[in-house]
Amino acid sequence: MTKKNILLFIVLHTAAFLTSFGQEVDETPQHFGQFYNNPLINLSRNGLDSKVEIAFDNQRNIGGFSGVSTSYFGLFFAQQSKKRRKRKSKNVYGLYIYDDIEGDLISRRRVNLSYATHQQLSKKWTLSLALSGGLYLFGIKPSKTTRAYSANSFEGNSSLLLYSKQFQIGVSMNQFTNSSVQPAQQITRLKRHYYIFSQYKWRKNNIDLIPSVFVRYMNLSDPLSSTKGTIAGGSFRAVYKIIMAGVTADSYGVYLSTGLNNWNLFGNEYNMDFSYFVPTAANTINVNRMEVNLRMKINGRKKVTFFN
Repeated sequence: MTKKNILLFIVLHTAAFLTSFGQEVDETPQHFGQFYNNPLINLSRNGLDSKVEIAFDNQRNIGGFSGVSTSYFGLFFAQQSKKRRKRKSKNVYGLYIYDDIEGDLISRRRVNLSYATHQQLSKKWTLSLALSGGLYLFGIKPSKTTRAYSANSFEGNSSLLLYSKQFQIGVSMNQFTNSSVQPAQQITRLKRHYYIFSQYKWRKNNIDLIPSVFVRYMNLSDPLSSTKGTIAGGSFRAVYKIIMAGVTADSYGVYLSTGLNNWNLFGNEYNMDFSYFVPTAANTINVNRMEVNLRMKINGRKKVTFFN
């Protein structure tokens, strides 16, 4: 099973590199300040520590560009393998819906299904491969001077992750089909991009210290794009019992976060995070943003996790 997962991941990446396209306008990838909560990047972590996981997120610009808002809803269900093996395995099935609104006229929506398979390599280490795919819907509402336009395309994402109870390292390829939509005259390319990310969790008494780093690469074709081809960032979170505080810095700015994490109530776990973004790059598009993330992990009668 493990060899097949790795082979499938390599085939997807090889096929993606062999594809070439012309010059179009590149869509900016979803850039959430709470990087560790983005379900499109680290697909393998979605729903990992519970029987059922439900997530809500909303990010919006504030100030002069208050007309931009991005939300998502995620639902994940984990199933332990029924086959008796020396090494445990499990599958996680998911659905997530994105709603990205720009002003009063433009909307970008995603409806994706996801699948992740986890195979325990040893008592400490587990390898996971995750795939997701679905529809990307681009719409322009009618106005006094223009008529309505709409278009849709397929979008796919993948993630390969090696993790233990304290450490994880992974790579992901997002929008690997490099699809395009053309609702009007302009072609918009769902630009393929890659992430490398790592995280460590250090626990001491009632305090969890969680540093993480990531790098994103995207081969841009639009010379006028405000998006950077390569960005790097890191975050550091501290959780005391259920109180979380953290900071994330990347090539665009700094995110300050606080909230309640790992809050057990009626047998379930709740996480509520709030982030505020302060831009540091000399780019007028990067305005202040705020983001709210809610996540509930429902364990049910049995915890579906390797680390009970």
